[in-house]
Amino acid sequence: MVLNLRFSPADNESMNNKKQVIITTIIILVITAALFKLFWKPTQTPPLKTSQTISIAAVADKIELSPAPVQEKKTFRKKLLRIIFPFRRQQSSKPQSTFSQAARSLVPPLELFYQYFDFNQKNALRNWEEKIFSNRVKYDVDFQGPDGFVHGTSLKAASAIYCRIKYDLSDYPYLSWKWRVVKFPDKTAVSDPKQRDDYAGRVYVIFMSRFFTNLKCIEYVWDQFLPEETILQSPYSDKIRQIVIQSGEKPANDWILEQRNVYKDYQKLFGEKPKIKVSAIALMTDAEGTESAAEGFFDDIKIGKE
Repeated sequence: MVLNLRFSPADNESMNNKKQVIITTIIILVITAALFKLFWKPTQTPPLKTSQTISIAAVADKIELSPAPVQEKKTFRKKLLRIIFPFRRQQSSKPQSTFSQAARSLVPPLELFYQYFDFNQKNALRNWEEKIFSNRVKYDVDFQGPDGFVHGTSLKAASAIYCRIKYDLSDYPYLSWKWRVVKFPDKTAVSDPKQRDDYAGRVYVIFMSRFFTNLKCIEYVWDQFLPEETILQSPYSDKIRQIVIQSGEKPANDWILEQRNVYKDYQKLFGEKPKIKVSAIALMTDAEGTESAAEGFFDDIKIGKE
């Protein structure tokens, strides 16, 4: 059986009307979409005028502002540097006074000094050791105001204090210090060289090899009668040479400043360049040979270079 569909004339007219409505609607939608696309634009924030941009930049420069991300980066970097280098101090924006600038100019660069002993602490001798030869000399750290110094008092005694310190004399050839003597040992009643080997002030520079197979020593001494630059050999060893660098009495309260080129003194005293390093420096006030008394003061010992 075959199904045959046929429409009446009225049905055909109704269908034609519907087709025209659909086509007209599609045409209107297409035209509307084209017009919308042609004339519509998304809303945008208008850009700042050139004059406005310059004005804002100028204000930012004056108050030293920067965009937030850069500021955060700089802040993080500063914090990181402070963690790594906690000793670094911020530069002061205040101008230094004339007095401050003058005071700083008097302080030499740190690298000029290998070691500096100012004795301005009560326990300044904590790293120093004692060598007793005959009885014990009293060594104290005394003060005059804020300034400390070593005070040695000997009563028929001979002992030294020394600090172990190792350095190459060719790198730091200079030794400086200040000292004063208020009482010399009485040598008038003795003639034996060993008995006369008493001094109110001695400063030693000791050279010693690692295994003690080689030992040499320079003594800078203050004698009551011998002229300055007198060279002596110790009565105890030919490895010890003495040089008188101060002679006679001075006003009791006057400090005498010394500066020696130890490298040149070594060559002068031993006839050769130093082959071993300095191993210690020492201070001594003694009066055991003369069985008398002596009193000396030491301060501001510096090891360095020019």
